[in-house]
Amino acid sequence: MDSQGDPRVQLEPGTPEDEEVGVRRFSCDGGDWRATGVVAVGRPSPAIRSIEVRAADPAADVTASLFRRVSIGLIVAEIQKELEADDARRLGVESMDDVTALFLVAAPHVAEDDIELPLPEGYVRMTDTLLRRVAEEYLRVTAPDQPPRALERLAETFGRPQETVRTWVARARKAGWLGQGVRGRAGAGPGPRLLGLRASEEAQLRARAAELPDGVFVRTSVKPDRDGEGGTVIRDSIPAKGSIERTEEHVDDWRAHVDALDGQDD
Repeated sequence: MDSQGDPRVQLEPGTPEDEEVGVRRFSCDGGDWRATGVVAVGRPSPAIRSIEVRAADPAADVTASLFRRVSIGLIVAEIQKELEADDARRLGVESMDDVTALFLVAAPHVAEDDIELPLPEGYVRMTDTLLRRVAEEYLRVTAPDQPPRALERLAETFGRPQETVRTWVARARKAGWLGQGVRGRAGAGPGPRLLGLRASEEAQLRARAAELPDGVFVRTSVKPDRDGEGGTVIRDSIPAKGSIERTEEHVDDWRAHVDALDGQDD
């Protein structure tokens, strides 16, 4: 099991026969138990077709107590993560750690996404820009270190009722910005569309960094508060190679910092 107690899952490469019927075979280490089985894929959420459970100790018996420690929901959640990691690798991303930060390609002038203005009142068109923003915020508020009631905090961020935001999250999943979650559990991984865009943007920014004398490109963006004049200035220090560092600073007047966005390439 991993450091947080979730079962550790491995997916076997799909055979042509498995791919034809839309299944993958898996193995799972639950600490004091082991499981193998077949999971249906290629659908909104994976589903266990069959599972065999045995005790980790070959001499131990399979008991009712052992069975109660086998959580199908957790296994499905871990399988979903592995499927999304497979998608990432097919998009050329070697590690999920390579795509955890949000990067926006710098432009000579302030771009629409450089300033994440609060959404206007009333009807909002479901653009890719908005769906990506919904996906990024959802990933942030459902991260392991975040408090509960993620949907409530997401609704507060966007200034919309929870049911509206729930619909937006579903649209982001359908459009490929978010990976499929597991019923009854908050959270998901980035979807294939978000993974591909992140990887592409990061590659562009690292290429820019390689052309600079110090080999580091500093990307600045501004996120105004929903109310008042304050906001957060976000700076990503992106080297040509190596880890990326992010700093955030809350300011009283976000407009005074927009000049940092304009003419970054000068």
